[in-house]
Amino acid sequence: MLTPVEPAMKSSTEAWAWEQFGSVRTGDARRSKRLLNLARQAADAPDGRIASVCSDRRDREGAYDLLESRRIEPKDLMRSIAAATARRCNDEQLVYVAVDGSSLTVGGRCRGEAFGAIGSHGQGARGLKVMSALVVSVTGTTVGLVDQVWWTRPQRQRLDDCRRRKLCDKESRRWLEVMERSRHAIAAQAPNTTACFLLDREADNQAVLSYAVANQVPLIVRAYHNRRLMGQQQRAKRWRSGGAPLLFDTVMKRRVAGNHRVWVPPKDGKPGRVAVLQVRFMNARLLLQDRRSSKVQEPIEMHVVDAREKHPPLGKEPLAWTLLTTQRVRTVHEARAVVSAYCHRWQIEQFHRTWKSGACNVERSQLRTVQAMTVWATILATVAARIERIKHLSREQPGSSARDEFSAEELEALRIMRQHQRPDEPIPEVDEMTMGMVAYLLADLGGYVQSSAKRPPGSVVLGRGLVRLQLYAEAIAAAQRRGAN
Repeated sequence: MLTPVEPAMKSSTEAWAWEQFGSVRTGDARRSKRLLNLARQAADAPDGRIASVCSDRRDREGAYDLLESRRIEPKDLMRSIAAATARRCNDEQLVYVAVDGSSLTVGGRCRGEAFGAIGSHGQGARGLKVMSALVVSVTGTTVGLVDQVWWTRPQRQRLDDCRRRKLCDKESRRWLEVMERSRHAIAAQAPNTTACFLLDREADNQAVLSYAVANQVPLIVRAYHNRRLMGQQQRAKRWRSGGAPLLFDTVMKRRVAGNHRVWVPPKDGKPGRVAVLQVRFMNARLLLQDRRSSKVQEPIEMHVVDAREKHPPLGKEPLAWTLLTTQRVRTVHEARAVVSAYCHRWQIEQFHRTWKSGACNVERSQLRTVQAMTVWATILATVAARIERIKHLSREQPGSSARDEFSAEELEALRIMRQHQRPDEPIPEVDEMTMGMVAYLLADLGGYVQSSAKRPPGSVVLGRGLVRLQLYAEAIAAAQRRGAN
């Protein structure tokens, strides 16, 4: 038997762990059961340190053995996670896939030669590089992870060396790997769902653009390079001497088609705000040059949407985006839709914050091998996506039923604890509890204090609230079993 029999679920984290990792083939039912148990414990008490997640000594020893086992591969975990995320997309006509790269810093003495260089050269930091693909619904709610790829940098290379290397030897290929696997995962489980990829400036390279155009992949990427454009009567091979116009200059000469308001979330202690952007759009034929051979390739057709904040608040940096997209843009309504879609890319930055230094704190881990660190970080990545999902559901769909994300036992435990703390406050029945109400109660358990800015609960207080909720639920269940006996 390669996987355990599906158990009777008593908590939302048990059901979640089975959904995410139930199809992982580990070669042994006991190992599979240990994996599910570790994932559940990580969701119950998210933290980067195994000792904080596993309170029992036997669970800690089993967790370390599991993470070091060669029978547990990150790609196998990711395959199961991707299938679970893609199944959630079945009811959606369109989803956004935000792709972004990051790095995990390995602290303490965990600086073995297997960990690669990250960050600036002077810091000498060591760790792992990772690129993640996060599925986001059209309402902005996190659906889940659909792919992750890990690698290490064996040594630092000069920029000139990178330009002379083939694509297969560059880190740029990671964008294509993640996009290709994400497309296949969603197509396999949700064939009627369209996935539109959202990428930041780092992905503005000719490999990504050519791949999206050639394969008709819905794509929105923020432009980084002020590329040359080919006019109607211009020959591509003479674009340098012909004085081909530049992308940024050309789009800025277009008239303003309309304004568009976007919500800028709070960052670095600064409150959020509403930004009014001036929108321009056009079609363009981008000229791409092969840096290895200096040959000009065939131009590719892209649509360009420029969104620029003209009057930012005092002391605020204005938003200025030039977006390249394979989506059709012929009207100002379609241009605004592209800008609104790109705003969902911020969700992956929130996910990285929750995963790396927020509720999950994966960088606090003291695991000393690449194998153990990668497996553990993959598990915590799914936990971070779950916390982000709960956070966004409570904000975007506060009236939705909490039974979709929490078990009846957990909600009943939340009711009992609230009634004990505030007996005069009316608490609805389990089936009537909403996501907005449950998020508020969880945040209150996690130490949330509503400030004058009236910010909604974040991932850290929600994570602490989830930890205490599981403790209460287990204590109440144990008391009920004791009373029954």
